[in-house]
Amino acid sequence: MADEESFFTAFNRYKEFSELQAEFLSVDLFAVPNAEEERVEEQQYKKLCLILDEYQEQSYLLDPYLDQLIQPVVERVKYFTRTVVAEPGRTVSHSRVQFLTLLIYHYVKFRGHKTIVRFFPHEIDDLGVALNYLRLEDEIVRSQYQWALRYVVLLWLSLICKIPFNLSQFDEPDSVGQTAAAIESLGKQYLDRAGLEREGAALLLSRLYMRKDTESEFGAFMNWASVHIQSRGEVLVTIGILQVFSEVLKASPLDRIRDELPKILALVTSMDHIKSPNSNTMIRKYKVKIVSRVGLRMLPPNPNAGRRKGKTLTGEEAETHETGLLESDVPEEIEQILEELLQSLEDKDTVVRYSAAKAIARITEHLPSSFSSQIVDSVLALFAVHSITAAALYDVPAIAEYTWHGVCLACAELARRNQITDSHMPDLVEWLSKALYFDIRKGSHSVGSNVRDAAAYVLWALARTQNAATLRPHATDLANRLASVAIYDREIHIRRAASAAYQEHVGRTSLFPHGIDVLAKTDFYSVSIRRNAFLVAAPGVAKHPEYREFLLNHVLNVVLRHWNVSMRELGSQSLRNLCLIDLEDMASKALQKVIPLLESIDPADVHGGLIALTELGLAFQTGIQDLGLRNEKLRDHVA
Repeated sequence: MADEESFFTAFNRYKEFSELQAEFLSVDLFAVPNAEEERVEEQQYKKLCLILDEYQEQSYLLDPYLDQLIQPVVERVKYFTRTVVAEPGRTVSHSRVQFLTLLIYHYVKFRGHKTIVRFFPHEIDDLGVALNYLRLEDEIVRSQYQWALRYVVLLWLSLICKIPFNLSQFDEPDSVGQTAAAIESLGKQYLDRAGLEREGAALLLSRLYMRKDTESEFGAFMNWASVHIQSRGEVLVTIGILQVFSEVLKASPLDRIRDELPKILALVTSMDHIKSPNSNTMIRKYKVKIVSRVGLRMLPPNPNAGRRKGKTLTGEEAETHETGLLESDVPEEIEQILEELLQSLEDKDTVVRYSAAKAIARITEHLPSSFSSQIVDSVLALFAVHSITAAALYDVPAIAEYTWHGVCLACAELARRNQITDSHMPDLVEWLSKALYFDIRKGSHSVGSNVRDAAAYVLWALARTQNAATLRPHATDLANRLASVAIYDREIHIRRAASAAYQEHVGRTSLFPHGIDVLAKTDFYSVSIRRNAFLVAAPGVAKHPEYREFLLNHVLNVVLRHWNVSMRELGSQSLRNLCLIDLEDMASKALQKVIPLLESIDPADVHGGLIALTELGLAFQTGIQDLGLRNEKLRDHVA
């Protein structure tokens, strides 16, 4: 155990890794290896990647060592590019260059390009090296197998573009703007690639247009992008263009892009009528990002995030001041933007829905209270879109999964940012009580696990932001529902999510009855194994009268009627353990609901009823030893 703990708390293999990398970097990039040398070098590269992969879940452990690890690698790339630019015809080992740049890519995959690029060389003289290298008509630059090389050099070039110097100093006397035009042309050249080269090119172009000496070029790029999207509609180029817009809107100074904001919004919203690009998930995701960032740049900076109420470290409520923004000061485009985002909450892809949920919450933070309250009302209204004609939750169409999931994510993000007011709580809790049990059968499986997970996320967020007085009217109901989901849900990640939400409420509000004791029986590890949750945690929680009847009803109404056979079987065994707590009362209530299941036309209900009767008989056999008394009790209950 000591070895495992030290493994997860430090980069213990640093010495081994650094020595192996030093040996890996010692080869000559301009000498072609024989078959044996290439095999050894490939094994070294794979071992380096395997070591990094071991720490992928805790990549921050390598942060203290990144400077010593990455700089030697990127210096080799710099030496290689500088030499090739100086001697274009020199023999190069394709395999060694490929392994070298793939190692840098693995670092990027491991820690992210924003972290890794900080260790790249960033001297002004490097601009000519990187730019001239990518413009070479060399075989290794154009090879389809050297995508990592092109990606790394594009990242390097994007970093150099952030240095505050005038690009015109690299221009020829009679060719003003030549360098900027060359960088722009290079970026556009790689915007149509399917791999990471497109991301590197988009980052390069965005950095170029954010520069003070080239900001005027962004308007021309806007015109080029508009013509390209409207006329050709090529998916890969469209994604690249949207990536450029997204990066520019995220980091560019407002005074440089203020005039372009309406044009970007108009271009992106006009894409709704172009079928081919709009069917791509990445395009829809970037559209949401761009629309939301346009809205955020149109609004003044957030003066007071989470302004309505907050919590101090001691748990005391701290009131904050209102923003000075008036509803009349809100730009007209915000309404159009919010309409686009609300529609995206119903998108078929999770990444789009989640992006829209975060965008709505961020924009809401910047708006006056009266406006943000209307947004929350509009979000909650989406719950009813597919529920108006449904007699019960299980009659809701399967397509409602997308809407309910998007709305739950939006509510969670709004709750995290303190945008849920006291007046919204009754309606929100009512809808969440249904969302926690959203499980709709679709053929041989069911849909809705993501909705239940998101509903638990909302309740977790509410515990962190709402005060005790607001939650007190709903505390017992929420405690029962979260406990039942933490114990009886089919999916392990939802049981854990409900347990985490329950724990958050217990720790921050102390409103849940017997919270500490129930939490000890339904913690992260206790609910991880379904059998343990059903047969051990359930009767342990049901010993408290506040939870007993709710858990019993949940087993009878949900678990015994579940579409999955193993759920029904475990549910019947759990029913037996619950009834043994108070056989006289609970068995009577159980039989009243189990017997009607035998008359159902659904085979799952009939099966659940039969095995429930079997387990109830075993409960009587265990609870009442006297045969005569047992038979008498059974006759009384059945009658």
